[in-house]
Amino acid sequence: MSVYIWPPVSVTTIPPMGGATSAKQDEQTAILQDILDQGAKLLSEFLYFDYVNDGPVTDAGYTTLIASTLADIVSMTWFESGGYPTVVAIGAAGLEVDLFAVPSGGFNGEIPVNIPAGSRVSIKELVSTTILPDTFIIANFYK
Repeated sequence: MSVYIWPPVSVTTIPPMGGATSAKQDEQTAILQDILDQGAKLLSEFLYFDYVNDGPVTDAGYTTLIASTLADIVSMTWFESGGYPTVVAIGAAGLEVDLFAVPSGGFNGEIPVNIPAGSRVSIKELVSTTILPDTFIIANFYK
């Protein structure tokens, strides 16, 4: 008497054509890591500026936020709690060059910038206003 097994069972398994293998998973992990590494930015410095304690900010002139940046800055985030539109500039006192205007409240996400290492970063108000207590700026500068 013979015993038949149905369906037939194989003692070796072969992955389906194009199926996942350990080598393919390692390859995909390496590709994803390369993508992450290329897009990763390192924090160069951050800023906390309190309008009341760190100095007045007016529309009459620029107020220094950073005397000298530590590295070339390629992008940044910016939050301003009071809702005051400002302009950000770089350059020595009296020789500032406006980079961009910051809308009320700041930016939604990271923005690209080009600020060379050693630059003085300053701001001024776009409109004359009375700044309220507990108003501040938080910014992150990425190299």
